[in-house]
Amino acid sequence: MSRPGSSRCRALSAAAAFGFAIAPVPTPTPTQLDDGSLVFCLDHQDDLVRAAIALDRGTPAEQPELIRVGSRDLQVDEWRRLYPADFTRSCQALRIAGPRPSPAPAVAERPNSTPHPLIAPITTLTATVVGGVLTFLLTRSRDQVALRRQEAQDLQGAAQSFESVVRRYVYGWLEKKKTKDSPSEPQVIERSVELATKLRRVQNARPTWDEPTDLLNQLENEPLGRFLIDTEAWAPLDQADRQRRADLIFSSLANLARDADHIAYLHQRPRQRKPATSETG
Repeated sequence: MSRPGSSRCRALSAAAAFGFAIAPVPTPTPTQLDDGSLVFCLDHQDDLVRAAIALDRGTPAEQPELIRVGSRDLQVDEWRRLYPADFTRSCQALRIAGPRPSPAPAVAERPNSTPHPLIAPITTLTATVVGGVLTFLLTRSRDQVALRRQEAQDLQGAAQSFESVVRRYVYGWLEKKKTKDSPSEPQVIERSVELATKLRRVQNARPTWDEPTDLLNQLENEPLGRFLIDTEAWAPLDQADRQRRADLIFSSLANLARDADHIAYLHQRPRQRKPATSETG
């Protein structure tokens, strides 16, 4: 026999249990997305759709950039507006997992091939020949630079020696007496021949230059050359005529020395154009 009121208690308990069973479970409110996550998800919409499908927030649509919710295929922007909680959850999951890596481009494999047995010797021989040619060219260029520098120095020295001996020789005539320091005619001729030799070397090295030939002509003609050491021409002159003769010689000598020095300066520098001397201006 049941106690009084027991039926009522059982009825209330059953009603309470049924009420709990049918009551909806509250969905946790997702945290708000930061700007970086929002931009990231909108920039990777295909990956976002796959993340939502994996979380059962929707099903695949006919197009990969859409998501099907119920019977509708939605764009991501529209899905975000209608289902913000699902969008936020899916975006947060994608942000944590990261997007699917892009497949690496396929690299075509080259078939294995055995090199020809002559390739290695030919390559070695080619490298040796090229190296030898470059060494030869560099050595030749260096030797040419050194040779031209020496020729230029020889020309400058010969021009200075010739100028010095001529001045002392002419001063001997102006003073009407020869001293032990006064050079003789053979000494003047010796310095003249030496200067002509140095000029011809530059002339051979610079065949397109006219200036060495011009200086050779000046060296062999009046007022220089044999005119310079013509004792029969010097002897009968008075002091005034000797001075005029000396001035003419000194002027021509100064021009020749200056032009010779300029030619020597340019000769020792590669790829120089024709020099402009006092004759060519």
